Amino acid sequence: AQNARKAAECYEQAAARDYPPALVSLGLCYEEGTGVPKNEGRALECYQHAGALGDATGACNAGYCHLRGIGTSRDPEKAVAWLRKAAEQAYPRALSLLGDCCRHGDGLPQDDQKALEYYQQAAGQGYAPALVSLGLCYEYGHGVPEDEARALDYYQQAGERENATGACNAGFCYLQGIGTPKDPEKAVTWLQKAADLGSARALDLLGDCYQRGQGLPQDERKALEYYHRAANQGYVPALVDVGLCLEHGQGVEKDPQAALSYYCQAGEQGDAAGACNAGFCYLRGIGTPLRETEAVVWLQKAADLGSARAMNLLGDCYQEARGTGRDDQKAADLYQQAVEKQYGPALVNLGMCFQYGRGRPQDEARAVELYRQAAKQGEVSGYCHLGYCCLHGIGTPVDETKAADLFQK
Repeated sequence: AQNARKAAECYEQAAARDYPPALVSLGLCYEEGTGVPKNEGRALECYQHAGALGDATGACNAGYCHLRGIGTSRDPEKAVAWLRKAAEQAYPRALSLLGDCCRHGDGLPQDDQKALEYYQQAAGQGYAPALVSLGLCYEYGHGVPEDEARALDYYQQAGERENATGACNAGFCYLQGIGTPKDPEKAVTWLQKAADLGSARALDLLGDCYQRGQGLPQDERKALEYYHRAANQGYVPALVDVGLCLEHGQGVEKDPQAALSYYCQAGEQGDAAGACNAGFCYLRGIGTPLRETEAVVWLQKAADLGSARAMNLLGDCYQEARGTGRDDQKAADLYQQAVEKQYGPALVNLGMCFQYGRGRPQDEARAVELYRQAAKQGEVSGYCHLGYCCLHGIGTPVDETKAADLFQK
């Protein structure tokens, strides 16, 4: 602490003489509260002073502060002005941040192609975060044709430069077979590297590896340990994983009440799976007395966050008048939304809406088609409903042999 205070004093003296690097260093001290009381507004002043004197790092830091609202109200347009000033000197971090602005339409028009160009300029200087961004562009086809193998290459380049996100993304690719055949052992190597570099997501994925025995010995206790470590680093999806372990007694004694607490924590932080699991617990009385109205609140939150499972469960609530009034039209609409997200169980529910004319005009042929789609996805209830239709000639000709085969499946 004494050395930090002394360092800040030295930076202050040099900054008083308009020495740009000292202004940047002093700004960092104020931003982080190192050797001086934390003062983000003062930090921004230092960065802007350095940037005005032509220092690229100062200009970039000032731009970042305006972009994130550090020491000032968020102002993307001011951010872009400062970032461009730094980018004129080919400062890689500024180029990468300008790429982000183009990618997300933040202070600049949304333009994937322009974003790609900025990332390429920064990556050409070996800037690891830009390599990760390039990987994401190639993985998802933003501004370039989709090329998962190339994406993996960029992630690995970033990981080799000690970038935690790059190493984690590389590990995930090997785990899921993205741009490469699945290789759990390579996945674990990259994920361990990412975890050592501070990636909470990598810790959570290593927990999955222990849980499933992928690239590591199957060990539920070890999995839970990694989920806890990830959750303690603020990785919200890990809260859900801890909750699942507690709910099902994986690596720990069953404790559904504690599980619900973890789901709620995750849901309160905007995690769709956490909110959905919380809603399901309230709907089924898992770790809590039945509270259907509370269930609907959580399921609606999860649905708003994009959870197809929550949309399907919320549809059930409207159809069965659980925690809300009965509304067949609303139920069918929710099933449709879940179907559009490729959620198999919703295909069956929407099929029943068409079969019986609940919230949709009765259309038995359409119902059969939905059951067929569900069966193709391996949904057991899809086989059952399709078999019943074949047996009784509902929306399709009677075919007892086919019905028997479907029931067998």
